[in-house]
Amino acid sequence: MSNADFAATILKNALVSRPQNNAVSCPSVSSGAVGRSSRAERHPMRADDSHQTLFQQLEQTLDDNSQAVTPQELAQLKQDLRKLSRERVNLLITGPTGAGKSSTINALFAIDRSRMDEQAQVGSGVDPLTKTISQYRIGNLTLWDSPGLGDGRDADQRHSEALIRKLHETDANGQPLIDLVLVILDGSSRDLGTSYELINDVIIPHLGDQPEQRILVAVNQADQAMKGRHWNRQLHQPDPDLKRFLQDKCDSIRERIHDSTGVRTQPIYYSAGYKEQGQYQEAPYNMTKLLALIIKHIPHRKRLVTFAQVNPTHQVWEHDDEEEDYGSVALGYVEKGLGVALGAAAAKVLYPMGQTLFSFGKKVLGGAVELIGKGVEWFTGLFS
Repeated sequence: MSNADFAATILKNALVSRPQNNAVSCPSVSSGAVGRSSRAERHPMRADDSHQTLFQQLEQTLDDNSQAVTPQELAQLKQDLRKLSRERVNLLITGPTGAGKSSTINALFAIDRSRMDEQAQVGSGVDPLTKTISQYRIGNLTLWDSPGLGDGRDADQRHSEALIRKLHETDANGQPLIDLVLVILDGSSRDLGTSYELINDVIIPHLGDQPEQRILVAVNQADQAMKGRHWNRQLHQPDPDLKRFLQDKCDSIRERIHDSTGVRTQPIYYSAGYKEQGQYQEAPYNMTKLLALIIKHIPHRKRLVTFAQVNPTHQVWEHDDEEEDYGSVALGYVEKGLGVALGAAAAKVLYPMGQTLFSFGKKVLGGAVELIGKGVEWFTGLFS
């Protein structure tokens, strides 16, 4: 079954049963175009139909609630919604070799698995797989996979120059091309010196006037920190000692970045479910928290397109620190973006549209997602 068919099935049916053993059905990997950006550009990933399904459902909701607006308002809302569906999102993912950039891409987004040769490849060992900035397109979402620093002075210079050029590119409207830079760090590594150099000296100085809105720092491979001794494989989560260690690591990263740049970041820890060939597949952890922060940092008008391309494999979103209902948080950001982007007239129909959106999100994310809004009054508050 194609990813598009699977997404459509999720929308029509209840969640599939959760696995009864410790193994998790996660996105598989293969070798392919990583490191050969020209091939990735010649053969972009086929756009999934899942985002079209979501936008079509939202448009149907507008029709179903057309009595709440005038015919002119309805026509305008449909036009604006279709415009939102054409928004393009550009996410640049960078970090040191072995930090799990490709694993994160594969876990987060609806990679078309019928085109396995162009799926982001997961590496093993110490050799860098991604030599240059590679492009992966999933519908209107473009992922730019860039190597970090640490491959030698000459290579680091090339990587830095390529990143800076990319960060200064603009779109057709003269706005920065890159909406968000996701910096992925290795949670099992003690030496983050080159990562701080990447963040403080290469990325942040080239993010414009509000750099905190365009950078997100995330610590991957939480299950491998402290040599993996404090990871509970039955519950797929860190024990209290490891949680404290990981939170302290994130706090230290935040303070060091702020002390060097004055920019306040919000680092989190997670695990994308990394697996070397022939070894045990660990379940992803805190992916919903990571998704919520990604959507929070994406411009309002682009949040719906971003969310529409999330991985529909619900096991990816099953385990997190449970400090918040991150599914609701993520969908709340999408919903707010929808309201802001559609304008004041949308307040009359945003509640039923929110129900459609949350129904989609609940079935995809697989969590106990609840509607945040209780009525039209909540949505009209977005415009006050």
